[in-house]
Parts: sequence; structure tokens; C-alpha cells
Amino acid sequence: MRIAKGAPFVLPLLAFMTEASGQMQVQKQVQTVPVAVTWNYYPQPKSLVLHLVNNSGKDITGFNITTKNKYADGMHDRDGSPHFYDMLRRLVEIQTAKDPAAVVRRDQELGNGIFLAGATRDVVLPEAKEISDTEAVADVVFYADTSFGEQNTDAFKLMLTSRQGQLLTVKKVNGAIENALADKADDHPTAAAEAELTKLSVTSAVEYATFKDGQQYDPEARIQWRLQIEMRNLESYVQSEQKATTERDRLTQYGEYLKKEIEVLTPHCHLEITPSQYGK
Repeated sequence: MRIAKGAPFVLPLLAFMTEASGQMQVQKQVQTVPVAVTWNYYPQPKSLVLHLVNNSGKDITGFNITTKNKYADGMHDRDGSPHFYDMLRRLVEIQTAKDPAAVVRRDQELGNGIFLAGATRDVVLPEAKEISDTEAVADVVFYADTSFGEQNTDAFKLMLTSRQGQLLTVKKVNGAIENALADKADDHPTAAAEAELTKLSVTSAVEYATFKDGQQYDPEARIQWRLQIEMRNLESYVQSEQKATTERDRLTQYGEYLKKEIEVLTPHCHLEITPSQYGK
């Protein structure tokens, strides 16, 4: 187990089962753990509902729940199934918003925001077969103060790879914007920025066309589809109707926003850790 910056870790929970109202219910012994997990299984429709409580005392920006199911037909998951949930983008929006409190309220109403300290949250997992029992544990947790706790090295590496890939993509987009704006005579620099990003996307697609060993832990590996999303965001912003601004002004404004995003993302992406080497 690896714990960063004194982050608390998740203890296993003991369980006993009862049946009521046509659903399988599991009650856990009360223990102080960062993320306590209880569950219900509903036969109609086949759904496993995990009930989470953030007991960590800190806001959570991402976590993984690993479930090991036992099925009514006697089969069971030996290795378990990971379920990733990352709200880092929500943190970016909060910390770059003019009214952060309003963003927090909206996210909580929609149920997709930061997992606040003391809050509860349900996760619904559709299941193909009837479940007789399950073991569910939060084995990776990322906190808003940039610390983390992990009991599942592979899941941690995958989540960290995703975060680092997100940061890397934003840096590449910002770099393309800066290069395009460097030509002071170009009143329509967006095309130049998009051309550079398209080239990067194609290069990535060619390089990773064939799977390479350890590729799943390479932040560069999934950058192609991330660049496509970021290019659409860029186009949307530049094409938006804004009075008294030129295309160059709007592209400059978008670049300034990306710099703020990079500032928020960087400490949460733990660039000091190389996912492919972590845990060896």
C-alpha cells in the first residue's frame, strides 16, 4: 500500500446480509474509513447500487471502487472489477469560475460534482447476472488537497495516467495557441492553431496504431481523442458571439483560460510519478 502526504487509507469492512422488500441488503459494521461502502442489489432491473459516505474529512476529486461479485449461479469475480470516477474537471471549473459557490451548488444538484467531505453518493452498476453477494472497497482516492491513498496499484496507475494525459493535452493546445498568436500579422490565427493540433493528432494516431507493452500507462497514448475534444472546445469558444472582440482577442482569452486550467491541474497530476514505473 502507498499513501501520499499522510492521506488516510481504506480499511476492509465486515458485512452480514439480510433480505427485505425483494432486494438483497448488506449492512456493514461501522468503522471510520475514508470512503465507507454499503450496497443493495435489485433483481428488477438487475442493478448493484453502492452507497458511499465520504468519512475522510476532506473533499474527494476522484476514486476507484473495486467490486468482487458472487453470483446466484455459483460463479464469482476472482480479480474484481474496477469502477473509476474522476471529478478533476469539476474542480477546474470551480477554481476558474467567477462564482465558484454557484458551480458547487449546481454540481451537487446534478450529483456529478466534487465528493464533499461528509457527503453521501450512490453509484449504480447494471449487472448481467443475479448477485448473491459482493465485496466493494474504495481502493484509490484522490483528494482536493492533492494528496491520495491507494491500495490498488493498477487502478491508481490507470487513473494517474488519465490525469496526466488530460494535463498534457491542455498544454499542447495552449502551446499551439501561443505559436499561432506569435504571428502578429495574422488576424485569423485559429486556423494555424488547429492545423498544428491536427498534425499532433495524426502523429499520435500513427505512433499508437499498434498496441505496445505498457501503453495503458502512457499519458501520450490516448491524446488523439483528447485533442479532438479540445479542438471542438476551442472552435466553440472562438466562434461564439462576443461584442467588441476580434478572433485574435478570443483566441488570446481562451489561451489565458487554459493557463489557469494548467495551474489547477498540475498539482493533482503528480508529474513526479511515472505511472509505467510506479509500483515496480
